Amino acid sequence: MIPALSDLDVAMLILNAGWVEPLPFKDLTDSEVEQHVNINACHVIYASKVLLPQLLQRHETTGKKAAIFVTSSLASTAPMAGVLSYSAAKAFVSTFAAGLGFE
Repeated sequence: MIPALSDLDVAMLILNAGWVEPLPFKDLTDSEVEQHVNINACHVIYASKVLLPQLLQRHETTGKKAAIFVTSSLASTAPMAGVLSYSAAKAFVSTFAAGLGFE
């Protein structure tokens, strides 16, 4: 738990991030590919990992509901030319969110 957030009663975490540089994959710089993955996938994982214990504790100790809401993109199911690394990152997010729901 992050000390600065420990006193907050977090009931819902909404994860909605998206950034794309629409270029063919071969024309993207390494930095742009890394940004696609970091912004569109890693931030969802890190925010979930940091706040999940607090959300679970809220539910377990008070019985109050808690939720994580993750948005993705249609591009996660139908990769398109010009946004390949974005599509792959969003597919990761969709799979992560579905799996987190099972856990």
